[in-house]
Amino acid sequence: MVACPSHHPSLRQGVGLDEFTTWKVGGTAEWFAEPVHQGDIRALVGWSGQHRLPLHCIGAGSNLLIADGGLGGLTLCNRRLQGSCLDASGGWIEAEAGEPIPTLARKAARAGLSGLEWAVGIPGTVGGAVVMNAGAQGGCIAEWLHSVQLLDPKNPDQTLTWSASELAFGYRQSRLQHEPLIVLSARFRSRRCHSSHQRQPPRSHQHPALSTTQLRQCVSQSRTPKSWSVDRSPRAQRPANRRSPDFTHSCQFHCQHRRSQRRRHRCPDRRRAAARPSRPWHHPASRSEAPGPGPSPDLTHPPLRSDP
Repeated sequence: MVACPSHHPSLRQGVGLDEFTTWKVGGTAEWFAEPVHQGDIRALVGWSGQHRLPLHCIGAGSNLLIADGGLGGLTLCNRRLQGSCLDASGGWIEAEAGEPIPTLARKAARAGLSGLEWAVGIPGTVGGAVVMNAGAQGGCIAEWLHSVQLLDPKNPDQTLTWSASELAFGYRQSRLQHEPLIVLSARFRSRRCHSSHQRQPPRSHQHPALSTTQLRQCVSQSRTPKSWSVDRSPRAQRPANRRSPDFTHSCQFHCQHRRSQRRRHRCPDRRRAAARPSRPWHHPASRSEAPGPGPSPDLTHPPLRSDP
């Protein structure tokens, strides 16, 4: 039996994980903690290593399905490990692993930095986005990530720094999905978009994050538990580069197919009415009182009017 240490106030036992996922399902964590600083992570990881406990790390809990049986060992939730630093002159962005990626994208937009506008509607953290190479609206983490700081549970006192090329990014995957490393922070490069001193830039130079935010809000209006986007297609059919010609062609075909489906199903009654042949309409009363078949009238001469 592992006793709860008194020098880790954030460490709790028997915490339900359903409140930490967007699906709102999941069992109980044997040990659970929400570190606020990187020092807390190192201490908690060292404590779990001393007691040989399995280690799990989660972020915002989006697209995370946890079994009803729960998780054994120690579960770290890094959503409180927040903080960012933006260098508008040099175009560098640094953020902690628990920083919400939409918040970071809005901060960059206000500072006049472009590159992360595709992330304004992704419900996740920087750490989770780096691990899975998150992306949307034609952009992804791999295109803008410069380097990442990692923690090895076997040696929690040492910090590893890997460049983006060392992460072996693919379509929604990276090397970090197969190695037991914890993301501490990430460093991104960006480009200048408009002056941060200009309160309202011209309409022709509006930051692209605005249109992306409006689009994502239209797609996700519901506040109910949701799974957002889950892609379980075979890995062999998923291109590593989202902007490859094959991937672009498949997306264009999918969009054209959806548009054609909407046109076909827009008004089924009108479509059925157009398929039926046109026939003259008669009132039911007049149709029931109509005389039976008889000799056709002679229409060569108009009928004579009788004088009173």
